[in-house]
Amino acid sequence: MMKASLGVALALALPMAAFATTTDAATPTKPPTNLKKVGDHWTPWDPPVPTDGAEVYVIVKGDNLWDLAQRDLNDPYLWPQIWDLNRYVLDSHWIYPGDPLIIPGEVTVIAEETMPPDVDPSEDFGTDDENDSDDEARGMALMPQPDPSGQPSGMRGYKMDPDAAADHSDMMCSGYILPKEWQSEMFIYAAEEEHKEAQAAGDIMYMNRGIEDGVKAGDKFYVVHQENKVKHPVTGKKVGYYVRKMAVAQVIVVQANTATIEIVDGCGDVHVGYDLITYSELTSPKRRDTGLERYGVEDNGNVTGHVVYLGPEKLVVGEGDIVYLDLGQADGVDVGDYLMVYRDDVTYQKPNEAGLTRIRWKNNSSIAALDMRKLHKGEEIPRKMLGEVIILAMNDDTATAKVMYSWREIYPGDQIQLLD
Repeated sequence: MMKASLGVALALALPMAAFATTTDAATPTKPPTNLKKVGDHWTPWDPPVPTDGAEVYVIVKGDNLWDLAQRDLNDPYLWPQIWDLNRYVLDSHWIYPGDPLIIPGEVTVIAEETMPPDVDPSEDFGTDDENDSDDEARGMALMPQPDPSGQPSGMRGYKMDPDAAADHSDMMCSGYILPKEWQSEMFIYAAEEEHKEAQAAGDIMYMNRGIEDGVKAGDKFYVVHQENKVKHPVTGKKVGYYVRKMAVAQVIVVQANTATIEIVDGCGDVHVGYDLITYSELTSPKRRDTGLERYGVEDNGNVTGHVVYLGPEKLVVGEGDIVYLDLGQADGVDVGDYLMVYRDDVTYQKPNEAGLTRIRWKNNSSIAALDMRKLHKGEEIPRKMLGEVIILAMNDDTATAKVMYSWREIYPGDQIQLLD
């Protein structure tokens, strides 16, 4: 082993080789300023005294974790395994000459044959027989819910086939509404290319769980992000919090308390700090012809509710879009159920100068909608059919659905009723 020279020269431990010997503007963190003399060198950290027999390397000027991983582990992307054994270094971007590093003797990497193939939207997304449950036997797809450990389960549902109502993107990229604010105990704490504003498919990131937490090479997780509170467009009461699925990540390297993950399938930008939840295959219910007519449809006596949310920054949706409903398992609906979407018991006020029509329900709640029909103030209209949706996944009180057919635009607050 080499012994470091004296001095306060810094050795950067950046994950990118391009930044390994400089503190230019691309460096994501500032160097610590609380230097102190430990033994014969200066450092901001509190290095431990190496135990007898430990395989220790002493940092020299110019070292960085990226190069050390390449030299000792034959792969620069394994630098987190070195850092994981030396957590007295509080910021992996800054290591100091004279500080000791324990170098791992063995590494854990996902086998090449278990790496995920490119995702084919037409492939069969079947369920795992080992995880079958009564809910799955009934075709139920439950939204991720926190369990006592703070870790939500994945979504489950029907096996996809040629008659599937939803494609891979619908199932993978749709979100869900949770009744309470939630934060996973598992999350992404760093990215390989930290200079990038956002990460996407193919990028390498790092999660805060490892071997000691049961994480294994090859494990998959959904990357999710809680985005905003959802208020009911009719009652004004809180419905819950919208959680968006951003990507699927797979573990490629496992350390004791951390793991290296690769984004293998994405729907949106991924950022450090996003949550991780357990992965399970996403499946779709079957499409069917409901025979729904556009005119003359009356109340069938089934459960009713509302479209409460359309997704981020959406004001109106139509055929093929995802919507969120205020009906769930507690209301007796199930994955694969069809519901009509309509407007009933409303009056339309005359559009204002901006073209916004105020839709007012009989309970005196209202929303503004982009409806250009010139109706007289207070004019009553019969039930107006807008389209039909199918439930893809659900919670106790909310559901994620896809618009299968639409005759008119659908807005938050439009009504729904379960079809026979």
